[in-house]
Amino acid sequence: MATVSALQFRRILAERGLQPVYALVGDEDYLIRRCLRQLRETVETPDAPGSMTRQFEGDMDSRDVFDELRTAPFMGMQGRRLVILQDAGKFASSYGEPLAKYVKKPSPTSVLAMCFESVDGRTKWGKAVKEHAFTVDCSALTWRDAENWIESESRREGKQLTPAAARSLMQAVGSDLFQLESELDKLIQYAADQTAITEQDVAEVVPHSRSHSIFEIGDTVASGKAREAFNLGSRLLLRGESVHGIVSILARRIRQLWRIKRMKRAGMSQKQMAGKLGVPPFVIRNSMKTLPRLSDQFLARQVRLLAAADYELKTSSLASDEEEAWLVKLIARLCKRD
Repeated sequence: MATVSALQFRRILAERGLQPVYALVGDEDYLIRRCLRQLRETVETPDAPGSMTRQFEGDMDSRDVFDELRTAPFMGMQGRRLVILQDAGKFASSYGEPLAKYVKKPSPTSVLAMCFESVDGRTKWGKAVKEHAFTVDCSALTWRDAENWIESESRREGKQLTPAAARSLMQAVGSDLFQLESELDKLIQYAADQTAITEQDVAEVVPHSRSHSIFEIGDTVASGKAREAFNLGSRLLLRGESVHGIVSILARRIRQLWRIKRMKRAGMSQKQMAGKLGVPPFVIRNSMKTLPRLSDQFLARQVRLLAAADYELKTSSLASDEEEAWLVKLIARLCKRD
């Protein structure tokens, strides 16, 4: 079955129409959510009043999922049911055989959208997905792909992002699509009365100090520089970054440093590393200054602490006046060297 990039999905939907089974494969949450939104908009149209969407996540009962897929539109009205499996890999590991059977012979009145981090083609369900599902690649974008994306998004909004402005925005924010979309929206509103978005516009709307702090806090924590990291974390909170956002930034940078360390050990050049990670060369050059101070054990400990912090934020409520104290304690634990 065909595989397309998530960035092409809107056009493919318009050209080919809805398919009965989709596999959204990758780890870029923004792209997965974007594709699911496009599917929902295509299914739930005014001329299809019987259409509806049902989303399953967490512990899923296979009977509920398959009953939903095989249920016809309400009272025979025209439309389809969009059924979304958020953690399809977990579902497939428990119900692989019935899932493979359904994928091979899907209901004509439903659309199944499965979200996978990856698909194991050695399993029966994996083979069925690869052969019969329409696959959408939702992997993290390369640096160049992200730059092309912001240029095309600005054109869709009737704006022209100059090449210099695109480079400046990418250097300020990186290739994280959530942040890119947020900053691009601000730029489009800022340039409401003009067609072009310039490098000067980026400088005024996306301050370098903020982007520098976002990039730098990961390195200061990785290097164990607690006081500098405290200051950077406080500044980010004051500028509107959420605690969850800062934890995500830290986790992404620590994982990136760990990967660069392993690639260096394998003998890869800085150019090869940049291509593999989809980042500009200066990110690799800056990382090389930090790596000599980092042991595998220290990086592994930081990854574990950040995973625990992310879980704590998702499962508990943190008042706004508690955020800074919570972040200071986390940074202190991250920077501590045994």
